[in-house]
Amino acid sequence: DKLRKDGRHVASEELKSGGRLLTNQNGRIVDGPYTETKEAIGGFFLIEANNLEEALEISQECPHFNYGGSVEIREVNPH
Repeated sequence: DKLRKDGRHVASEELKSGGRLLTNQNGRIVDGPYTETKEAIGGFFLIEANNLEEALEISQECPHFNYGGSVEIREVNPH
């Protein structure tokens, strides 16, 4: 709610478990290898920030930290 109020929220969704990972192995698309459970992503927030430092500052308020969670901050690479 705070991100929306501050005008920083662009999008967010919880990801369903059990997705698939496709990779190219020797010119053939295969299902796997799979991400280890410790590396699974539960969802995402897309926020508006002027730079990476501002995104880091905003992200420190994420309530996920209160439950032992972690947050990965990444910039979007527009194509």
